[in-house]
Amino acid sequence: MTTASVLPVPSQSAPKAGPETMRVRVRVPVPTCQRVANAEAMVLATLAEHSLPFTFAPVIVKLAQTLATDKVALSGLKLSRTAAAYKMVHGLGFTFSERIFSNTRKYPFSINLDESTNNGGKKVLSILVSYFNPDRKMVDVEHLGSLEVLKVSALKLEKLLVKFFKDNNIPWFNLVSMLMDSCSVMRGNKMGLESRVRQNHCPSLLDVDGDSCHHIHNAAKVFAAPFSNHLERLFGDLHADHQWATDQLAYLREICEFMSIPGSAPKRFIQHRWLSAYDVAITTQRMLPAYKVLYYGFMDKEDKALYKDPLGQLFTNYKVSEKAQTQIGSFHEDLSKKGMTQLDKDRKKRVVRKVWHEATITELHLSVYTGVLPILKEYVMVFQGSQTLVHKLHDKQLQVFTNFLACFVKSEHLNPMPKSLATLDLDNKLLPVREMYVGREANRFRVAHPQHPLLKPFLEEVSRAYITCARYLQKNL
Repeated sequence: MTTASVLPVPSQSAPKAGPETMRVRVRVPVPTCQRVANAEAMVLATLAEHSLPFTFAPVIVKLAQTLATDKVALSGLKLSRTAAAYKMVHGLGFTFSERIFSNTRKYPFSINLDESTNNGGKKVLSILVSYFNPDRKMVDVEHLGSLEVLKVSALKLEKLLVKFFKDNNIPWFNLVSMLMDSCSVMRGNKMGLESRVRQNHCPSLLDVDGDSCHHIHNAAKVFAAPFSNHLERLFGDLHADHQWATDQLAYLREICEFMSIPGSAPKRFIQHRWLSAYDVAITTQRMLPAYKVLYYGFMDKEDKALYKDPLGQLFTNYKVSEKAQTQIGSFHEDLSKKGMTQLDKDRKKRVVRKVWHEATITELHLSVYTGVLPILKEYVMVFQGSQTLVHKLHDKQLQVFTNFLACFVKSEHLNPMPKSLATLDLDNKLLPVREMYVGREANRFRVAHPQHPLLKPFLEEVSRAYITCARYLQKNL
């Protein structure tokens, strides 16, 4: 129990009171729920004062609970900024590094290498190590090191890796495999880094293929190719159009509130991570009605007259009040007066064309992306787990490929055996194009408008996307 309040004690000059009138200290117990609420408020105040993200809240709470188990040590804890930097590098960092190096000298291990750029703009080769720790009875995945690279080539990376192993007394015979992306520098058959290491230092190195995550991203790119990058260009234009236009982004969020749509800034599509198209497609599909309302303000007079009734129907469907419609009209007036470069004007015309003039095509493509790409992303999420094992990845590859084939191949040809799927001839085993999976929204459109002129070319694109992507997965998985 803690004391919430203490009644005042009479001063020395006050007259003495009898036993029945004497005022004494009374300790009022504070309910546990109030003490917990006070502790939560202190954590939140710390986050706000230091501008920390809310994701740190559970970390701080867990740390406080752990430190509170030893109150004597906690009362003597002092850690200044200078001391923290010194102890991090020469204390904690050194101890962790030596422990990892010691384990790589004792146990067989695998490494994962990737070249990237640090916050200072320098190229670095990051290395993760994975090994089974007998003491913990589990697989440990830890950061082995980050090496600065001046020029990225197989020969330079080999020399850098050899020096790193030599300086830390890491034996090559403990190295079991190297996981890298599938670029020629890393996995070239003759002159790649993996081939050099196998020929010159570690003859027993296993061939575990390249990073299968890259294969899945590339498969998504192959799947998207028949659609002529219609959505990818739209994603890029929407992100660029709102990245620095704070007023336009504010208008977009207000329109989302009027239409009861969860609003957010347009996400960025990353081309070298093609499955990011799935995340952006989900956001775009949700906010497409708001984009239509916003970009109506950038139309010329003829187009505004043409789409006046569809805009009114959009307001009716989303129950936008007359007051809100008036305010949206003021947004459009402000946007029409906005000074723009020719590049901005061209970009807005492209967006208007895709969200209004080609709205049906955009919606059909969004339906396919949000319906099919999650099948591929499911494997990426498993792959990126901290303790994923190879045999588990193999099982997941088989499951993902089977699920993907089920979207367009007749069920009697889906043999669960890997060899059968790897040699499956897709010709004459496909579902009719009108039965292939195209996502929920596109399927509704297919049922409601079976004779629509855009439907047949769209289904042909879907069929090509399925076949080319399946053949790529057959070859690379």
